[in-house]
Amino acid sequence: MALFRPSVGPGSGASNPRKFSEKIALHTQRQAEETAAFQEVMMDITSTRKLVLPVRN
Repeated sequence: MALFRPSVGPGSGASNPRKFSEKIALHTQRQAEETAAFQEVMMDITSTRKLVLPVRN
């Protein structure tokens, strides 16, 4: 029985190095944007916690 593999064979995205490098660039850009958004949320949480939690001695 044959298995269907859309990423293997002629015409796949991995067969064209230019398209593959473009996909990597898009993935890297998307990851950087998501990381920046995550860090912004974490900074907001940190500043909120500093306002809410009492200082421990």
